[in-house]
Amino acid sequence: MRASTIIFGIITVIAGAVGLYVLKHEVETRRAAIDALERQIAEDSEALRVLRAEWAYLDSPQQIEDRALRHLRLRPPTPDQFIATAGMVPLRNGETPLVATARSDLLLRPRPRLRPQPPPRRGDGYAKAAATVTVFSARMERAIERLGGAP
Repeated sequence: MRASTIIFGIITVIAGAVGLYVLKHEVETRRAAIDALERQIAEDSEALRVLRAEWAYLDSPQQIEDRALRHLRLRPPTPDQFIATAGMVPLRNGETPLVATARSDLLLRPRPRLRPQPPPRRGDGYAKAAATVTVFSARMERAIERLGGAP
């Protein structure tokens, strides 16, 4: 009896030691994976910071102006290109500016309100659809109440 208890104790100690070794090895493996992920996150954060700085530089008004002057035919306006009044604007269709102004005033007037039309007559299909929508909305309200109210 005493020998079997000693053998059982030795086997239990050996199993515990093996289990502890396996657990330690698994923890070290996972810790190494976590460290690698943390290093990758730090590298990605640094790369993102550099990209944001580059974007801010390329998005600056001076850089955009330099590229526009270099690659587009656009040039900054000169003072003689500005028009003092709207009446001096040349029109494409040959009308005088006063006629165009009168037409634009007509276009800007609010339209008269129309009287609302009565709803169309509804048959059985409408009643079935309305009942389905009512049942569905009641179910949704109960589900929301069960989940703790509206978000």
